[in-house]
Amino acid sequence: MNSASETGSGAAGGPPAPLESDQARFAAALLALEQELDWRALGQHYCHEGGEDFFSAEQIEAQREAGLRFAADVAEAVAGLPKAKPSLYVGAGVAELAPILCERLLLRRELSIVALPGPEPRELNRALSAVEARLGVPLPRWSTRPLSGLARRGFGLLWFVSVLTDPETFPALSRLAYSERRPRPAPLARDRERAAALLEAALGRMEAPAELFTTDEELPLMTETARRLGWILEPGERARLSPIVGDPVRRVLLRRGSRPT
Repeated sequence: MNSASETGSGAAGGPPAPLESDQARFAAALLALEQELDWRALGQHYCHEGGEDFFSAEQIEAQREAGLRFAADVAEAVAGLPKAKPSLYVGAGVAELAPILCERLLLRRELSIVALPGPEPRELNRALSAVEARLGVPLPRWSTRPLSGLARRGFGLLWFVSVLTDPETFPALSRLAYSERRPRPAPLARDRERAAALLEAALGRMEAPAELFTTDEELPLMTETARRLGWILEPGERARLSPIVGDPVRRVLLRRGSRPT
């Protein structure tokens, strides 16, 4: 259990002491979540064999540092966007806690987080609920409803990282990206069809000007769907490795072109 000095809580049984600044709220929430999360269970989700040691203290620290760098990248990307244009995180997990908390607590931006049902979003929501009650700071939640049912539109930033190359969700596309063995045509065609539907649901909710964060492996898979929806993708020169998978994550400008006839 965290001490009152660590979390900003008041006396036992009393209301939490107020955190004086957005920076204090962000730091307190991030550290409290690290202490609250069941890292053993999360490790077993990511690595079924030997997963209890997957998130070592060193790995958690490295993930925090990488997450803070991504948070700075996101803050830079949204600086030129209207504040009323929210962000959309698709397939985000524990590695995205820092940029998500940065947007909500430091930048005071609205956002939506959509992921498949499973142990990771369930554990994240449990920890977020516990830390929210402890700190008295409103925190975001993960939604596991289908992206196609998301009513909100007009997003200005899309975080879409290591989604289409997830080996459990898109096994054929994952093999295409990471393996020398080419997947069989039928599974690959099915994965491409499902990926196009997901991309259409995500990109179709964006509104120019817009920013995208995605991996180098996913960019080629996005091009056809983006072009069909009238988007032109302009990747930046710099890439940063994601903390868990190790994929190169690149900031991409989304601008409007002409839809193909």
